[in-house]
This record gives sequence, structure tokens and C-alpha cells, in this order.
Amino acid sequence: MPGPRGHRWWKDRTTDRRELTSMRLGRFAGIEARAHWSLLFIAFLVAQLLAVGILPAAAPGLPAAAYWLAGAASAVVFLASVLAHELAHAAIARRHDIPVERVTLWLLGGATELGHEAKTPRAEAAIAASGPITSLVLGGVFAGLAALASGAGLLTATLAWLAGVNLLLGVFNLLPAAPLDGGRLLRAALWRRYGDWTRATYASARAGSVLGALLIAWGLLQVFGGQLFGLWLALIGWFVLTAAAAERTVAAGKRLTGRTVRDLMTTPPAVAPSWWSVANFLAQADSTLVRSAVVPLVDFDGSPRSLLTMRDLQRVAPDDRDTTRLRDAARSRVPVLVLDPDTPASDVVLPLRARGGVAVVVEDARVVGTLSSVDITAAMMLAGLTDRGLTDRGLTDRGLTDRAEGPHPAGPSSTGVTEPAAGAGLTSNH
Repeated sequence: MPGPRGHRWWKDRTTDRRELTSMRLGRFAGIEARAHWSLLFIAFLVAQLLAVGILPAAAPGLPAAAYWLAGAASAVVFLASVLAHELAHAAIARRHDIPVERVTLWLLGGATELGHEAKTPRAEAAIAASGPITSLVLGGVFAGLAALASGAGLLTATLAWLAGVNLLLGVFNLLPAAPLDGGRLLRAALWRRYGDWTRATYASARAGSVLGALLIAWGLLQVFGGQLFGLWLALIGWFVLTAAAAERTVAAGKRLTGRTVRDLMTTPPAVAPSWWSVANFLAQADSTLVRSAVVPLVDFDGSPRSLLTMRDLQRVAPDDRDTTRLRDAARSRVPVLVLDPDTPASDVVLPLRARGGVAVVVEDARVVGTLSSVDITAAMMLAGLTDRGLTDRGLTDRGLTDRAEGPHPAGPSSTGVTEPAAGAGLTSNH
């Protein structure tokens, strides 16, 4: 599936978490590839599944070491196949002049991070189709090799499994539901038909919600029937369901096209000095800060430091409030989201939700405002009212909906699944 799309117009004050939670695999045709540490779990799971169950049944009578060796090799080749799926998305995206930031493999598949959304239905369809086509071709290649190696026992069984899993991967991703590649193909078709990216996105997201719910229900039925594999189905269903919801959020954010963070931010900034004591904060904080669920903290130089939640304050015993500074009370590990005031408002919807619902706006090295999910929601509701049913018809006389020319070039994307994946920021996974 297409990978993350989303322009990096925000900045972390902390080290990029991907550097800490993933390892670099190298560069392929100039595209950086990384692997999340959760991939080790998948590699072991695949190797064990093959070494303990599938291969001994298909080619009995061999030493356990042979099965484990074949299982480990198959796991590596399988993950390489997923990487090929993602690199196909990346290669076609670059052919359509869309920058590719990186490809990341993780627990549920892979994510290809693109600089922005496709600008035409044709480009969207080409990018989406490239991944499943690659998986299906690999499945055919492995099936042919298995046929040639017929009678070779363990080798034949290994190649047959690789053929089957790649064919399954390709077919699953063609299901017409966001965030799967098939959902992106559906969106491209509807976008071409209606000339309305937003309307097409809502339709594919609804299909994704239905598919996610069905996978969860099916998985739970399997679990109740004693099949632990159902947990995996339910996990994939949960991912599809939440990613489809993110797609709807992105589409809703298109109501804000033409507006910037500067238009929506709260001024003066609703921030608190990190060196204040908890007692001082509670005594002096104005109503804006006190009623905020999350408050950004700033250092002496005015730079954002961390996020303080009301729960953090509740954890501080009354007797310790005079001696506990806010920076010590803050326990949130979510990096502060720092925005440029001229960032398109439609681009911040997903990152804002992923970073605690509040961001600081910095211009010329000083905090000039804050932006919260409440600000975004209010602006979208107002735009929806004045736009008279944008969500249902995708029509507007004020430029709030991108039409045939495509979404805003820096607009976010959603998540796609190859075997579900994710990405920091805006991503498409598998």
C-alpha cells in the first residue's frame, strides 16, 4: 500500500523516535529502508510456525535443525517480499514526481512515507496497484520454483509456502477498503468518477470501517472457538478500523483548505513556564490553562519542553506542590508538536491528534500561539455549517473541497495495509 504521505512541516524538540525504535536496513535506489524492532517478533513467529508445524508436516523425517534453518530463511525471504511490496509503491510514486521519505517495516507490515498525496486519480491508482502486483508476481515466481523443485521435500515445501503467503498478501491488499491498497484503488475510481477527492475518501473509509469490524468479529469468533490465530485477525481488524477512522479525519480536515495554523491558533500562547512549582501554577494559571487537558511547558528561552496533563498534577501530593516543578511533574512521553504558523490547517489534523491534542506555534524562535484539537474541531464544524453539507456532497463554492485537481499538495494521507502497517505522522501501511 502507499506509505505515509504527509509533509514534514512539524518539528520534534526531541530525537526522532524512529531513530530509537527502528534500525536502518540501507538504501535501495536511493530510498531509505528501516525496520521497527517489532519486526523481530514477526520473524521469530514465522520461523516457529514453519519449523514446528508446517514444514515437519509437509516434509517429515528430518532433523529439527533443518526445519528451523528453513523456517528462519523463509522468514527473511518473506520480510524481503514485504519490503519489495513497499519499494514498488515508492518507485511508482517517484515516477509521478512524489518525493519518498522512507520505507519502514513493522509488526503488521510496511509503511511507505510519501511527501504528499497523488495529484490525480491515475497516479493514485498506479501507486496503489504496484504493491499488490509485486506480491502477486512474487507469488507466481515462488510457485514456479516450487513446481520445478517438485519432489525436493523441504525445499519444495518452503517455496510453496512463500508462494502462498505472497499470493495471500496481494489478494488481501486488493480488498476495496481503506487503508488497504484496494481501498486506494476504490478511492481513485470514485475520485475519477465524481471529480471529488473528499467524497471518494469518505466512501473508501466507510468500506474500511466495515471490513475492520468484520475482521474483528471473525477473529473473536475464532478465539471463542479455541483458535488463537483469531487474535491476529482481530488485531488486523482493529488496525483497519482505526486507520479508516484516520482517513475520515483527513477528509474532514479538507474543510479547512485555504486556512492556516495562524488563522486558528490561540493567542496569547496557552503555555506554562517549566520552572514554576505546581503550587505556583495552580495559584496563578488563568482559566484557559486550568481548563486545558494538556498544557505545553516552555523553558527560559521560550522553547517548548514537554507536555503537562491534569493527571500529572493530580499525582503530585499536596505537601509536595511547593517543591515540585512542572517539568518534574510532567510524565508525558509524547514529544511536543511544534508548528509553523503558515502551515495549512488541513495538514495538522492527524499529527495533532497523535501528539496529545495540543501544539505550540513557533515563529522567529518564539512561541506565538497554541493550537488544540478543540480549535480544529470548532473550525471544521463551522466550515461544515457554512459549507452546507460538504461531508455528504463534497460540494462547495468557497474552495473548501479539493476537486479533480487533487488534494492539497502537502496534504496528509492515510494508512494502508499490506499486512497492516503504521507510520509516524502520516502513513500508509500494510
